[in-house]
Amino acid sequence: IEYYEATGGAVAQVSWAHQGAACPLGQYRADYYANTGFAVVPTLSRCERQTANAWGTGGPPGLPVDGFTVRWTERVRFAFVSTMSLCLTSSL
Repeated sequence: IEYYEATGGAVAQVSWAHQGAACPLGQYRADYYANTGFAVVPTLSRCERQTANAWGTGGPPGLPVDGFTVRWTERVRFAFVSTMSLCLTSSL
C-alpha cells in the first residue's frame, strides 16, 4: 500500500487474515453469517462460481431469509504487474 496524507487528518488501515480453506482458482469462498455483523463463525461456508445469487423469497440454506451477511474471498494469481481497480455493487 502506498499512502500520503499532507494534513494529518486521515487514517489508512490494511489487514489480512486466514479465512479457512481456499477454493479452487476461479471460485469464491462464500462465508454466510446468520446476522448483519459478521459473527465470529460462519453458519455456512462453501465454494461458489459467482457472487450473484437470486434467492427470491428464500435464502441460503440454514440462514434467515433476511438479515444475513456474506463475505466472498477469492485467490488470485497475478501473472503481470499493472494497475487494477476493484468495483463492488450491492442491492442493500
